[in-house]
Amino acid sequence: MTSDDHFSRRALLETMIVAPSALGGATRADAASAFQQAGSTGADRFRQGGRSAVGRTVADKLRERVTPLDFGARGDADPRTGAGTDDSEAVQAAIDYCAANAGTSLYLAGRFYKILNVRLTQTSDNRRWRVFGEGGGFVHPANSSSRDFCLFYSGLPEPGSDRRSLDSGPGVGLYQVTFAGTGHGVGYGHLVASDLITFDCTFRRLEDGFVCVATTGIKNYGITLDSCARGAHFAATTEVPFTANFSQDGSTKWNDGVYFQGGYMRNCGRGILHEGSNSEGLLVVRDMVMIGGYQAYVETWADMQGVEIEHNWIEYTRADEDGGAVADLFRFLAASGRKGDLRGAEAIGRFIVRNNVFALSPPRAGGANRYAIDYCIWARCRDLLVEGNLIHAARGAVYTGFVFQMGASSPVAVDSATGVRPRTVADFASAGEIAFDGADIDALGSRYSFFYMTDEGDQDRPKATWLLQYKGARGRDYVYTVHRFSHVYSPQFPMHNANFGTSVGESRPLRRFIAPTGISVDLSAPTTGLTFTGPTVTLSPGINGGLLFDGEASRRGLCVIRGNAFVGFDMTRIVQLPNQFAGRVILENNRNAR
Repeated sequence: MTSDDHFSRRALLETMIVAPSALGGATRADAASAFQQAGSTGADRFRQGGRSAVGRTVADKLRERVTPLDFGARGDADPRTGAGTDDSEAVQAAIDYCAANAGTSLYLAGRFYKILNVRLTQTSDNRRWRVFGEGGGFVHPANSSSRDFCLFYSGLPEPGSDRRSLDSGPGVGLYQVTFAGTGHGVGYGHLVASDLITFDCTFRRLEDGFVCVATTGIKNYGITLDSCARGAHFAATTEVPFTANFSQDGSTKWNDGVYFQGGYMRNCGRGILHEGSNSEGLLVVRDMVMIGGYQAYVETWADMQGVEIEHNWIEYTRADEDGGAVADLFRFLAASGRKGDLRGAEAIGRFIVRNNVFALSPPRAGGANRYAIDYCIWARCRDLLVEGNLIHAARGAVYTGFVFQMGASSPVAVDSATGVRPRTVADFASAGEIAFDGADIDALGSRYSFFYMTDEGDQDRPKATWLLQYKGARGRDYVYTVHRFSHVYSPQFPMHNANFGTSVGESRPLRRFIAPTGISVDLSAPTTGLTFTGPTVTLSPGINGGLLFDGEASRRGLCVIRGNAFVGFDMTRIVQLPNQFAGRVILENNRNAR
């Protein structure tokens, strides 16, 4: 073959690759078949441009990139609606080919493939798996609640093997892969694996974006968790049939070394939920933007060694349809035994919330500011450090408190003052205002805190409670506007379990836990036309206070709130049981602004 013949044939091959229509309508598969036949004779060569390039067969060159399209996939799935061809068999065939041929990775060529129960097969040489989305990904076909996975890898044996699945498999790397659904099913999961990496990956509109059970070394860079019931779920046990007909070991209960670096979280019921590790786990969340959550951005349920939340932008959670509270921002809980049981132990490690920005301007409903979150941090852990954060609540915003550090399984009543006599009630009915001696208020906390006022009523009128908002000083009196409010209730801990409704090993139904998460109140104008029976009331400061620290002293570690800047919270006030927490709470160098 002459040099001219070589480059002439090369130009023809390139034309066939770029423009299949030039072959009279030949398909990509037809072209690939022709190249393979030509390449098998050794007659057709490819040589890269550039110095020292060598000739290779066209077939070898084309086999460098393995895509599901090579195995008959259509890649026509719609990531918004779930419509498209079922490409499960073709994607599985492509994966099996890559696993059996060392040095190959799976390229999705920017397409979306509708798949269900596809397994990342263990590679022949136990090497790391790599999947490159190139802007494409996988679509879950479920159109109703489903526990099936789209794509997963695990250290499990092949079907029919009796080998136990205790050894973690080699790492998996996903690069720019999107997992999408229509609100149901699980996108991506791992059981008994290690050294997992996601880079610039997206998990959207799924029950769980991805699930890990018994994994170590989970690293996520630039992840997007969007509109999932749980964006990232690190479960203690396999509540779902992780592997369809594959056998599995159920004695895992750990996920250690979980890292999130950069990314975006929006409209997730729980953004990151870590339920497993028994005194081992580490969870680190840095440099993320978190907005519009429904229950919690980060939540832990295990006896963790450490949780670090640093350098994040954190906005208020999504309110309910009336603008009411639905959640805390962060929940650091400890559990032993059955999930949700807080009685067994407290987390033994260190929990850090540092150098974040909390942008807590509340949502609006009916033109008025409404309560949007319960606490920013709800903790039941050994040691808690809150340091160097900027916490900005809009004027007139209502929150229960910034930190609730809890020792027992249920909180105690907030400190209150009973038998307080109002200075005047003359404007109570007409203007919705009431005044108290400033000394009575100062004994409870800052005048700028919101107060609950309870009128015990009389035989003709039941007990009533209102919210008081500081209006201004009048001589030695502090004047407050009076507002009606309603409690907001929300299911705080929904369970992801096909057997929901029955306890494990029991037949009686489970009762979904419904808890008041706060109040919904219109602060735009006082409530008028009220009746006050008096003559004394009970005042309880429990709103917009900095730190509530309740529970059993013997179970508590150290709570340090240091070097933070607060707007809209009263960090001068600590609500706690008397004489129990000396040396356990440290507030220093915080700055309050109004």
